[in-house]
Amino acid sequence: MEVRLLYGLRRWPGATLGEFHEHWLDHHVVRYGLPLTAIRRYVLYAAVDPQPETPSGRAPYDGVASVWFDDAATLKRILDGAMVEAGIDEARFIDHDRSRAVLADDRVVVEPDAPAPVVLAEFLARPEGASAAEFAAAWAAHGDAVRAQYGDGLLQGYVQSVVRTDPAGGTAAFDALGDPEERWDGVGMAYFDSVVAARRYIAAARHPSAGAPFADERRTVTMLARRHPRRDPIR
Repeated sequence: MEVRLLYGLRRWPGATLGEFHEHWLDHHVVRYGLPLTAIRRYVLYAAVDPQPETPSGRAPYDGVASVWFDDAATLKRILDGAMVEAGIDEARFIDHDRSRAVLADDRVVVEPDAPAPVVLAEFLARPEGASAAEFAAAWAAHGDAVRAQYGDGLLQGYVQSVVRTDPAGGTAAFDALGDPEERWDGVGMAYFDSVVAARRYIAAARHPSAGAPFADERRTVTMLARRHPRRDPIR
């Protein structure tokens, strides 16, 4: 079963956002990512500057790598092999203590319209006392409201990525990475025609999950980003 790796990156503190993007997009991905033929789809999301304010006040990621594989076994084989050398380069420009990776399964609420070059990403955590299954069910039901926003022309697509919790192919491989407070249950991505369109959407006090009881807004991280497809798709 196809699986998606979502890797939220925060930069080494000594680098500017532009320097981080330069090394990541122009060097690291070209040398270590593109040669991997087992990657089915490969999209990078580079944070824009400035970022919109969010209720949680949590720092956004500086970029997100989104990589799809045929299955979790293929991903593990790559992590144990080619990605070892890539990890050495990552340490030069990524602050691993403030980054986070998860495995997820996509649920396409609205297939994004091409080219949809801008994305508003929400990294969501369920409230205390709620189970992962309860979160997933409530979030899925909430998709109908976002689908209506697409019908009204407010956004160009929406995809929910539900984080895996099973031991085989779940998050255990990444639990030593990053801030222990940042443990996501889902990553939602809303797609837009431009940064201006996204900012107007946000300025109207909108986020796809704003005010929803299934997400703890105090722990939500958001990121407004430009899409950089490297292999295949719109999303």
